[in-house]
Amino acid sequence: MMAVAGRMSGQPLGEEARPHIAALSDRENRVVIRCRPYATFATPPRHLHRNDQVEELTRWVSGVVGWDAANPATT
Repeated sequence: MMAVAGRMSGQPLGEEARPHIAALSDRENRVVIRCRPYATFATPPRHLHRNDQVEELTRWVSGVVGWDAANPATT
């Protein structure tokens, strides 16, 4: 929650803020959820120049790179 509060305030918080942040978290029943990404999905940008072009817009993923994939430059 210290990291979240620091991001929300725009600056890192000092250790003196820790008791206040802990009390605030408890009072608001907040939890921290940690997510571990498994892949990156790369999609080329697509733009609409007019609203009637929405039917022409394609939705596909151009590439998927696993986070545990070996770096080709180092293998």
